[in-house]
Amino acid sequence: MRKHANGKAVWPEARLPPTFIGAFLMPIALFWFAWTSYPTLHWIGVVLAGVPFGLAQILLFLSIMNYLADCYLQYAASALAANSLLRSVLGATFPLWAP
Repeated sequence: MRKHANGKAVWPEARLPPTFIGAFLMPIALFWFAWTSYPTLHWIGVVLAGVPFGLAQILLFLSIMNYLADCYLQYAASALAANSLLRSVLGATFPLWAP
């Protein structure tokens, strides 16, 4: 628990509200992308679906990284490194699982 500028304690969970917005935007963006990817539709629909997807990625990634850093104060570097390692391993092995 950290002290805020006005002396009140800030819990790590205070970093999570942007995650709710990102979690709501991500499936919307993915459905939008999928439904506009037909060759008969204009290409701008697919491109515009990237806007909410990018916003959701930023909101999710930054708020989760801040949450991890606030949860593991003294060991924040190790927690972020473990997160990065897990994401990298999953990203490298996912093509092996996908059809």
